[in-house]
Amino acid sequence: VRQAKIAQDQAIEPMQAAEDLLALDPARRRMATGGGDAVVALWDLDSLVCTRTFSGADTPVRSVDFSGCGELVAFASEDKTVDVVDVASGE
Repeated sequence: VRQAKIAQDQAIEPMQAAEDLLALDPARRRMATGGGDAVVALWDLDSLVCTRTFSGADTPVRSVDFSGCGELVAFASEDKTVDVVDVASGE
């Protein structure tokens, strides 16, 4: 795993668990990742900074995607639950 230099004091930190999933929002400004750590991370693609994490799942995340408008992220976990969260508020 490489660590990428973003700005003078900002860098992407390696994730603690494998990130198996990736989804891009319709505008291609954000990316959502998820996987074995049961956390979905939201990334700003311009700055390559993780802006928010969602941890509603109790088991590994098996699917992640944005809504057509890009304002919501849905993720399904291994225990067959689906969470839908607002990108801006995290709720």
